[in-house]
Amino acid sequence: INAEYGKPAAVRDQKHGTKMSGPQPISSGIAIVAYICISSSMLIVNKAAVAALPYPYFVTNLQMFVSAAAIYIMKLKGDIEFPDPDLAKIKSWIGVTTAWLLPILANMRALQLLNVETVLVFRTMTVLGVALGDFIFLNNRIQMVPLIGLFTITVGGFTYGIYDVSYNREGYFWATLYWGTMVLNSLYIKMVFIKSESMTTWEKSFLSNLMTVPVLLLASGYSENLSTCFSALMNLNTQGILIVTLSCVMGLGISVAGTRCREAFSATGFDVLGNMNKFISIALSRLLLGSIVSSQSLAGLIVALLGGVLYSPLGSRLINKMTGTEDYEVRNKKVSSPTLSSLEKGKGAADKN
Repeated sequence: INAEYGKPAAVRDQKHGTKMSGPQPISSGIAIVAYICISSSMLIVNKAAVAALPYPYFVTNLQMFVSAAAIYIMKLKGDIEFPDPDLAKIKSWIGVTTAWLLPILANMRALQLLNVETVLVFRTMTVLGVALGDFIFLNNRIQMVPLIGLFTITVGGFTYGIYDVSYNREGYFWATLYWGTMVLNSLYIKMVFIKSESMTTWEKSFLSNLMTVPVLLLASGYSENLSTCFSALMNLNTQGILIVTLSCVMGLGISVAGTRCREAFSATGFDVLGNMNKFISIALSRLLLGSIVSSQSLAGLIVALLGGVLYSPLGSRLINKMTGTEDYEVRNKKVSSPTLSSLEKGKGAADKN
């Protein structure tokens, strides 16, 4: 675990002698790798966890509780530093907690009713909504090639849905809710993070996890019967205990790594990052869970994921290289930045004067 996560952006930047406001490349790189590795398998693990312990709110709350407790224990041991939350900060974080919690709940419920690939497509299709909001609310413009990539993702997602052999009306309702809340999640939390640079990654993760615990406890008690949940937890076999424990450990990892990646990327960039490791999720789902997917749906899924490649910087570079064009920023940089020879000419003229 990178200890730099426990320092505010301003402190990290001062230490490294730079005026950058965002996370440093090395620690951000670690977070990106961790997020990709965990995100690619989290859907599979959560699917297995709610199969072993069929109470999604209870399982989710276990993950949140373990994450909050682990972060606070590290704080007490002195491994990380952040101030204890006061009432004002807790009130300011209610919106983040809500935006963070809703897609998790919808996702867990959808996983009970649909296969992993179907939930994956709804996750992939969030990028178009996030990109639109990113442009409207955060003023992040999108170049032509990435925009084509976003539409390709959407077309692939619709293709998958049309030919989905495991269609379930209730499952699709929860998956659609998952889509909408993920769009809200990506945009709202990014806007709050922009205004909260003084907070550390650990502090943000701690608050997000801690504040969801009482909400999920009420939800689980109302709809799942807590005594039944605890009884089922106590009666889990060894395999079930390992799966639920693994989901809690991965929940901590994706919480911290995801928070750091949100700090480093735009809302759309973070959303695409979460989508583009899903080839691994598909392979694991087919191998471990035996998911049944029609060839047409699989083709649509591949199209959606290739759209994500088009959206990425790699896709833009490949298209520009094939067409012999340069993107706007590169052209603008060449026009606006003086060359060495022009600077030398200017110096020579000044010397003559």
